[in-house]
Amino acid sequence: MSGRTQVVYQKIEHARWRLPAHKGKLNCLHVRTITSNEGKPQNRVYTGGDDGVVKVWGGKDGRILLKINGASSSPITCITFAHSCIFIANGHGEIIRFDANGTPQRKWKAHERKVTCFQVVNQKRVFSGSLDCKVKLFSENSEVLRQFPSDPDDCREGILQLQVVPGNLLFTASDAGVIRVYNMKQELLKTLRTSSLEGVPIRSMHIQTCNNKISVFIGNNIRLTTWYLTLTEDECKNSSIKVDAVKALEGRITSGYITALRSVFVNPLKTKEPTVFLASNCGDIFLYIPTTKIEAAAQGKAFVEAQKFKSYTFKDSHSPIHCIGYAGSRLYAGTTAGNLLMWKEPYNMTRLLSVCSGQSDEHPYNNNVSTTKKIVRVSETPSCEIPVQAPNHDNLMQQVTNQAMLLDLSAPSHIEHTTDTTNNLISLLDSSTSDLMNLPSFDVPLTVVPTSPAVPTNPKCCICHDRSKDSALYECGHACVCFECGNKLVVTGATCPVCSVGVSDCLKFYQ
Repeated sequence: MSGRTQVVYQKIEHARWRLPAHKGKLNCLHVRTITSNEGKPQNRVYTGGDDGVVKVWGGKDGRILLKINGASSSPITCITFAHSCIFIANGHGEIIRFDANGTPQRKWKAHERKVTCFQVVNQKRVFSGSLDCKVKLFSENSEVLRQFPSDPDDCREGILQLQVVPGNLLFTASDAGVIRVYNMKQELLKTLRTSSLEGVPIRSMHIQTCNNKISVFIGNNIRLTTWYLTLTEDECKNSSIKVDAVKALEGRITSGYITALRSVFVNPLKTKEPTVFLASNCGDIFLYIPTTKIEAAAQGKAFVEAQKFKSYTFKDSHSPIHCIGYAGSRLYAGTTAGNLLMWKEPYNMTRLLSVCSGQSDEHPYNNNVSTTKKIVRVSETPSCEIPVQAPNHDNLMQQVTNQAMLLDLSAPSHIEHTTDTTNNLISLLDSSTSDLMNLPSFDVPLTVVPTSPAVPTNPKCCICHDRSKDSALYECGHACVCFECGNKLVVTGATCPVCSVGVSDCLKFYQ
């Protein structure tokens, strides 16, 4: 059952260490978990900054394990480790590949302007996005295999974020607030837009998938906006994307605005409240954990009606946070002052990972109708924490490491897969990565099959029954009205026609 959301406990987490990592801004970091000779998981943190230097750090003690001076002649904008290689991109539009010891292997001019994002997939192939409005797919030998969009005139917006997900879908986010979804035939499957994001650069995006459910998290000012999508196929195996709901959450950060995010759970313990690390320009990172349901699940009891959350604030950065990474029970952040920080995950996060292990993390929305309850800001009440035995985190991370060996789809440069995302990806990878493995070269013509658009169950507005449903109501998230009728509900102070929750805003999306 869902009930009133309460923050029953607030705690400040202090950094285990803060190190001067780079001269100037620390622009990017990547975290990966390896297994030591003793069979224990260990983190490696890869960082790049304005000084053009690459550093590899021990994730626990912060020791420098590798330093590549002069790795780039311009500020490093992206970094990742995949296929036993270090990949970086820079402000001159170049991508550079090193071996694990820091020896250069290949350097090429990928874009005319700064590379803002990239992701390494099978066979050392690289998707890269740039302010030149293009996303390109490069082969191991730096040959262009794909360009998105295929016609450069189709997009005049700089690309700030990208992520390739199972099903061979490419999501891009632009400096004009638009998200586009492409398949590997270079067909545009979906354009995601809302009135609140129109014209706003999307600098933070993270996508979670589970089976055919896709959740797209966007940080915008003080709002966490989430698109809940479903991937469908027609009789000809053509993919299409259906919008199930659009939801905006406020109050997750208490100061500043969102500069980076990292989602962990989409629907933890069926609370419909995502678990997301949110970093701010004030130097703090914020996290909400559904504590009451953890306690009930750990003891095998029925869930209580009220949803109670613990709020955590990670401090000590003393400067705006530019990027974050999370893996192996550790949270890492890079700041505009060039510092690298590490925090240990809260005990309740460890408990949540243990309780949710093996459970499906699909978003709960279907057929363009959500069932989420109203989001409210509430006062604090005393918490009563029932101690339970801590899970064996070493065994948990060993399981993640073993599962990760099955994956050929590496995470984006600022993301590391954790238990839930690893489990979510496994079920789709067998059928999806085979397409990436056999992509033809760019000069081979493709047979393009038109994709059938998704057809909503009830395409018409539930108020006027005339115009199409193209808007979601805030704060409940129901996508059931047209933009005109939704605005009338806002102006008149009416309630949602589906759940009777008050309407404070109307967010338009574009099919």
